[in-house]
Amino acid sequence: EDIIRFDTAGNETAKFATVSNESVFSIVRRGTPSASGTISFTGTGLITDVPSSGYHSLIVKNGGTEQLRVQSTGKLLIAATSTSFDDKLYINNSMYSTGGFRTGTASTYVGKIYNNSGKLSLEADTNRDIQFGDAGTAAMMYIDTSTERVGIGTSAPSSILHIVGGSATIPTLSSSFPLTISNNGNSGLTIISSGTTNAGQINFGDQTDADVGRIRYDHSDNSFRFITNTAEQMRIKGNGVVGIGTTA
Repeated sequence: EDIIRFDTAGNETAKFATVSNESVFSIVRRGTPSASGTISFTGTGLITDVPSSGYHSLIVKNGGTEQLRVQSTGKLLIAATSTSFDDKLYINNSMYSTGGFRTGTASTYVGKIYNNSGKLSLEADTNRDIQFGDAGTAAMMYIDTSTERVGIGTSAPSSILHIVGGSATIPTLSSSFPLTISNNGNSGLTIISSGTTNAGQINFGDQTDADVGRIRYDHSDNSFRFITNTAEQMRIKGNGVVGIGTTA
């Protein structure tokens, strides 16, 4: 039943009516191009609807400028009139959250990124793994949360930190060794020092001394030095001469 109706030569109509106990305000344009839309109030709330024929995006403007658009595909666009992406939410600007963002399926929670008392935290649900990568290599870095291990170049890390340069058979490893480096073929570790007079070294420490033992390569004279109990015990000079108990 129409309560109020405005009609301009049959081309455009605006009317207030009640339909199936719902209060409805509808606007219809019958010209070219044709378009229509309704605003209704039901027991479930205020509903804005644009039919699938003609123009069928819901657009919100402020000061004559479009701010928000809901497309018929269900996409919500903010500060944009179109997008070539398939995401349901597209924001053509930055976004700020004081809480966080959760993700998962319709029935399963997977994880979230959020503000954890001033710390940016990426947190998976219990025993759900986390991976970083691109479309070509999904697991450039992989966090196995069930074993609390991190893999670089592998999704099956064998130690707390496992760096993989290529496929290799990994034997049973001791839990006392938290770092593993593996490769298909030769494998190793490179230590680079700036300039030509600095040193590269591996330190061995305990709870009272962080470098009580050291293996040091000094680039100033190309010597290899071995330190135990904080004192140098052996030196291999650049010319191959070995000194034990002496640095000369």
